[in-house]
Amino acid sequence: MNHQHLFGTIKNSLSHPIFRKCYRVECYGWNGSLNTEEMNFIRRNIDLRHGFKVRCQCEESFNKELLFDIPEIEIVHAQLISSGDFKGMKCKIVRLWRHSFTPKGLNQIWNGIIRLY
Repeated sequence: MNHQHLFGTIKNSLSHPIFRKCYRVECYGWNGSLNTEEMNFIRRNIDLRHGFKVRCQCEESFNKELLFDIPEIEIVHAQLISSGDFKGMKCKIVRLWRHSFTPKGLNQIWNGIIRLY
C-alpha cells in the first residue's frame, strides 16, 4: 500500500476484516515517512504474522522495536537499524537493504548467529 494512501484516503477502510486476511503487507512511498503512531495503527488493524515489507523511510524517532517480533521483515531503508537492534530481533527472516553496517559489524553479527547453533 502506498504510504500516502494508507494514511490518507484509505485509513478508515483498514479496520475492515478483509485486511486481517492479507498474506503479506508492503508499505511503500517516496514522499512519506513511517512513524511510530502509524506502525501501531498497522499492527492493530492488519495481521503481520506472514510478513511486512517497509519500502518507505522511517522517521528518526520511529520505535524500531515494533518491527522486532514480525516473523518475516524486510526493510529497504534500514539505516536506522543498528547491530544491537538486529541482535534483538525475534524474526525468523530479516532482510535489510541500504543499511549502515560495516564489514566488521556484519562479521560480529554473523559470528553471533553461528554461536547460537
